[in-house]
Amino acid sequence: MRRILQWSVLTACLCLTAACSVVDGMRGDSPAAAPATNPEAELVFGYLETLSRLSQSTPSAQAELAEHVRREAELAPTVSNRLRQALVLGLPGHVASDLDAARTTLGELLAAREQMLPAEVDLATVMYAEVGSRLALESENERLGRAQGLKGERELQDLNRRLQSQAAENERLRRQLDEALAKLEAVAALERSMAERDSAPKGAPP
Repeated sequence: MRRILQWSVLTACLCLTAACSVVDGMRGDSPAAAPATNPEAELVFGYLETLSRLSQSTPSAQAELAEHVRREAELAPTVSNRLRQALVLGLPGHVASDLDAARTTLGELLAAREQMLPAEVDLATVMYAEVGSRLALESENERLGRAQGLKGERELQDLNRRLQSQAAENERLRRQLDEALAKLEAVAALERSMAERDSAPKGAPP
C-alpha cells in the first residue's frame, strides 16, 4: 500500500519538476542575475511536500494530515487549498482517500484553469488522469466480480436443478421398486398357496 502511495508521489514529482523547469526557462534570467525566489516553484513544491509527508506517515498521522488539509480547504477555499485537498484525496492507500471526490474537485479546478498557475494546471491534469484510470480499474474489477458472482449463482442454480431432477428420478425408481416387490410378494404368496394345496392329503378338505 505504501508503494502505491510512493508511486503516486513520484508521478506528481516528475510532473512538478517538468513544470517548474518550463517556468524557469520562461523567466529568461541571465546567469549573472541575482537569484530570485520563484513563487510558483515554492507553491508546487509545497504540494509535493504534503504528498511526501502523507506517503511516509503512519495511518494515524495520515488521517491527521488529511483532516488538516480538509479544514484549510473548507475555511479558505482558495485554488491552492482546494488543489492540495484534491491531491490528498486522490492518493490511494490511506484512510482519507476518496477518488470520486478527488476527480470532482480536480475537474472543477481544471474547468477554471485560468485561475491556476501553469504548473498547477499540469499537476491537476496528471492527477485527474491518474484518478480516472484508477476509478475505471475499480469499476472493471467490480464488474468482473459481479459477473463471477452471477456465474457462481447460475452454477448453483444448475446444481440445484440437477439435484431436484435426481431426487425426482430416485423417487420414481423407488416407486417402481416397491411395485415390483409387491408383485413378487403376490407371486410368492400364490406359489405358496398352490404348493400347500398340492401337498395336502387327497381326502382332506381344501
